[in-house]
Amino acid sequence: MTYASHDWALQELQGTAPELRNGAPNHAPMVIEALAVLERDDAVARWIEHARPRLAEGPKTRTVLAVGWQPALGDMTRLGEWQNLFRSELQTSSWREVLERWLPRLIPGSMAAGTHGVIRCGHASRALENQVTAPRLGELSAALAYCAARYRKLGGAPVLAGPLGLRAAVHELPLLNSGIDRQGPPPRIVERLDEHPDFAWAVSRLAPPANVVSALSDLAEVGARLYLHNADHHPLVLLHAVTGPAAMQLLMRHTSADLGRTAFAYTWQAVAAWAAAFGSGLSDIEIEGTDESWDAIIDLSVESGDEHAIKLTEACRRMDGLRPSPAFRAAASDWVNRVVEAREWSAERLVDAGIRTRLSDD
Repeated sequence: MTYASHDWALQELQGTAPELRNGAPNHAPMVIEALAVLERDDAVARWIEHARPRLAEGPKTRTVLAVGWQPALGDMTRLGEWQNLFRSELQTSSWREVLERWLPRLIPGSMAAGTHGVIRCGHASRALENQVTAPRLGELSAALAYCAARYRKLGGAPVLAGPLGLRAAVHELPLLNSGIDRQGPPPRIVERLDEHPDFAWAVSRLAPPANVVSALSDLAEVGARLYLHNADHHPLVLLHAVTGPAAMQLLMRHTSADLGRTAFAYTWQAVAAWAAAFGSGLSDIEIEGTDESWDAIIDLSVESGDEHAIKLTEACRRMDGLRPSPAFRAAASDWVNRVVEAREWSAERLVDAGIRTRLSDD
């Protein structure tokens, strides 16, 4: 991997909000880090220029969040105060210490931002593992602030005490009614699961993992299978069942075993929520692989400019190296080819196909 353009790109993005003008998450910092890992620094400048019209201005305040931080959880109006708090902590503690201190507090509310805050933290931590620089510390503070300001719990704390393996646990998940309108922001659809106590029970049916890092690889593989089985309906939402566990695995390389168990439970809860709110089950049919090479998928993803294609391809390639499965390459190939095929489609058609969740970037 090469981070030759990474810090320059972070400085170009400095001062931008964690969400775009249309309210969708700002993927730019995650994309440029994924491009570094894919050794495609040559595409960074072009990608940023393409993304600029959609970026929004971030908060401007010198106020640092006071001692009583709990009431500010989930308050986007205090995003700037959260950023200043984490900047201050990263000046006096190592970034690993800050993660160990704050992730237990923030992970329980990560679904409110569709797990994008945690995913952004994962990318930021890998960049810091490569080298500690001021722009990378600034990016971690922004990622943690987004987790805090968009905090909202999904039901109660997941307690994994069941007898089931991952696939069996997915089969037991209750599915939301197929007639529900799912064209709004995905986290709002997931909120409907709070009205279904059988969802929390189904989540608890999963057995606790023997090894968190390996279990996250397995969860990402199940996520790829969920994506492939439901790709004709909600591909954009369900690809996060792969990128979420993959990013959490990056974070768990720097934290304690106790935090790892908590993180896995909430990551499973998030994947289960995507599956229950947007899926139609999990197929046991053998995955039909793709003949496309990873190099070809990477080239097409970079050429497409699609943020999810770049991030999903990087995550799937990494997971395939750790836990080989044809599902990873098939999922990455499927998404980028869908995006390329849909280039000339109308906004309405993209929403109907589940390739977008909003009708406009305005």
